[in-house]
Amino acid sequence: MPFEFMIPIVMFIVTGAVIITFLFFRSREREMILAKDYTAEELILLLNPGSKKKGVLVVLGILTASFGFGMLTGTIVDKLTGENDYVPFIMFIAVGIGLIVSFYVREKLNKKEGE
Repeated sequence: MPFEFMIPIVMFIVTGAVIITFLFFRSREREMILAKDYTAEELILLLNPGSKKKGVLVVLGILTASFGFGMLTGTIVDKLTGENDYVPFIMFIAVGIGLIVSFYVREKLNKKEGE
């Protein structure tokens, strides 16, 4: 292919555009929040990104573990049966179960924090 050198250039440009767009819209959002009349406590709650993301590491850990469990189970089934058609299905089922479990764990964490 004569245009293989374009791949890193395009990836660099797209990554930069995504970062610049994120920063631009975040600053616009904060400007619009500051334009309204809020008290200092309300502004702190609105602009504090950490308060909205409780349990993200727990959710990511559960998803990663369920993905690994799905791959392991799929590989074992592949070795036992000799058919690798089941591997993606087992992985999707394991990740789906991981999403459901992480939802309930996050709800439990949020309920515990609210008390």
